Amino acid sequence: VFHSISAFCNAGFSTFSGNLVRFRDDLPTNVVISCLIIAGGLGFTVIKDLQENIKMRFDPAARRKITLKVQTKTVLWMSGLLIVLGALAFYILEKNASFANFSFKGKVLASVFQSVTARTAGFNSCSIAGLSGASLLIMIVLMFIGGSPGSTAGGVKTTTVSVLLSTLVSEFKGRENTEMFKRTIPSGVI
Repeated sequence: VFHSISAFCNAGFSTFSGNLVRFRDDLPTNVVISCLIIAGGLGFTVIKDLQENIKMRFDPAARRKITLKVQTKTVLWMSGLLIVLGALAFYILEKNASFANFSFKGKVLASVFQSVTARTAGFNSCSIAGLSGASLLIMIVLMFIGGSPGSTAGGVKTTTVSVLLSTLVSEFKGRENTEMFKRTIPSGVI
C-alpha cells in the first residue's frame, strides 16, 4: 500500500534500504509501479478526459467517436515519447556497463523502469551510482521535463516542452502559427 501511494504521488519513497533494486527482474512489480507512476504523472485533467471518452465510447446511447482534448493528446504523445526514448537510451548506454550482469529481461525492465521513474518519481531498480555519465545526463533531462500539468509530478511539464518543440518546428518550416494536432496554439500560450 505504501509503495503504491508513493508511486502514484511520484514521491519515490521506499521502505526498503535498496529501494526497488531487489525487484529489478520482477515483472509484476515493475509493471504495477511503472503504471502508477505514469498515471500520477499524466494529470487529473487527462485522466478525467480519458475516463469520459471511454465511458462515452461504451455508452450505447451516446456511441460516439473518441475525441480527446489537445492537452490529453499532447500529454499522452509526449509521455510515451519520453518513456520510449529514455528506455532506449538507458538500454543502449548501460547494457554492457552497469546492466552487464543483468539478464536480458532485467536489462529491459531496468531500462524502462528507470525511464519512467526518472521523470520525477525517484525510485530505482538499479544502482544509480553505477550509471554512466551519459545515463545520468538522460536522467537529468527527464527530471527537468517531469510530468504533466495537474499531476503529482514536478518538472517544467510535458506540455511546455511540446509547445516549445512545436514552435521550433513551425519556425524552421516558416509557418506563422504554431500547430499541434491540427490546432493552432495561441501566441499567448507560447
